[in-house]
Amino acid sequence: EVTNLEHALGTLLAAIIDAPEDFGHIIYLTPKAAIARLEVLENLSEYLLVKESELGKLLQSIIKRAKSIIGKRHRIVHGCWGISEGAVSVYNVPPKEDEGPEVYTLEKLQRVVSDIRDLVEEVAEMVKSQRIYHHSARKKAAEQGDKEMAHKPSWRAE
Repeated sequence: EVTNLEHALGTLLAAIIDAPEDFGHIIYLTPKAAIARLEVLENLSEYLLVKESELGKLLQSIIKRAKSIIGKRHRIVHGCWGISEGAVSVYNVPPKEDEGPEVYTLEKLQRVVSDIRDLVEEVAEMVKSQRIYHHSARKKAAEQGDKEMAHKPSWRAE
């Protein structure tokens, strides 16, 4: 599931910079750490998008949710796993000795998967809107006779 999210975020990066999908994946997936990849997207968005614009706020929300989901995934995957009385248990070791471990029930794990899928769908909608926006900008440039800008990514127009 997280691989699907990472793929979607690489596609989103490509849509934001108006580049081919493979190019977005190359850039996005180059850093080895998941949080570093999100920081690439975050830094790019700060450069290309107005932070308080609707699109900027939406992207910041997506990045924040992705960081949270990836953090949960890391805690689950790198947490403590055990088998007791024939049952497999996954739990997070608490940061303080006086706290009990957080057990990841099947319901909690299903919620994480559901959250990932919801975010992938939201990212797909943002990709679609970005592709439409860039296509419209190139079409408008072509209609106005600006052949050079009709073939450039729309963010290079500024």
